[in-house]
Amino acid sequence: MGGLTKEDKKAIDWAIRVTELDAFVGRAVDTLSGGERQRAWIALALAQRTKILLLDEPATFLDIHHELEILTLVHELSGTYGITVGWVLHNLNNAVAYSDHIITLRAGKIFAEGVPADTMTPLTIREAFDIDVIIMSDPETGRPICLPRKPQLTVDIKESG
Repeated sequence: MGGLTKEDKKAIDWAIRVTELDAFVGRAVDTLSGGERQRAWIALALAQRTKILLLDEPATFLDIHHELEILTLVHELSGTYGITVGWVLHNLNNAVAYSDHIITLRAGKIFAEGVPADTMTPLTIREAFDIDVIIMSDPETGRPICLPRKPQLTVDIKESG
């Protein structure tokens, strides 16, 4: 109610710098691209000096470049600034690549929990999502990579006549 303090301005400047939005200061949010807009929303949360960031599909509807940019930014916020991040990611490979701890839900309840290597298994994925997968190791990071298999659909075709 009393306006911005020096500490508020420092927090805003830091959030803009960390999210690399310096070039967009002064622009309306609705003129930004999807990835830029996501960074602006993250900056808004950071400027409030949050220690916990909860995100629901932060990379949805973004092209691959901006998707990876947002996932990397958020992961670095956790590692560099100690911000606890809880996020929902439906892309299993992104969840494993950018998360240190995975919670797999099935029917709204915790089904599996732990480090990516322990939770990304063919059995866990089969039982949680009813799909078959092949799990491989990323040659650079050693983290699991999930390759979904096509489901075998059976179609009952009856001749009419």
